[in-house]
Amino acid sequence: MCISTNFIEQEQDKYRLEIQKKSLYKLAHSYSDIPGQTDEKWTNKIILEDENGNLYPVALNPNGLSFATKVITYSEYETLESKENKRAFVTFFGFLGFLITVMVTFAWYFT
Repeated sequence: MCISTNFIEQEQDKYRLEIQKKSLYKLAHSYSDIPGQTDEKWTNKIILEDENGNLYPVALNPNGLSFATKVITYSEYETLESKENKRAFVTFFGFLGFLITVMVTFAWYFT
């Protein structure tokens, strides 16, 4: 099953608008990790500023929304992002290992 990039862009736009509406922080800047992209549609991070002038880069996802509405702290946000990245990494390489194992098993069995 393929996910179109349009779906991903729509989700990011949804979270960007929600963060802008519901944020208890001031929106300092938004940017893209993609070099040369300055269009707002390609924004994938927002920098929020608190009342003390501290800046917090936040991704456009549910964790970023939770931080922007002060449901979680920034350290909790970073921990959640780290766990999700590790989970994605382990899942990808676990699936890749499973496919390689199946391929080697079939090659051994049928030769």
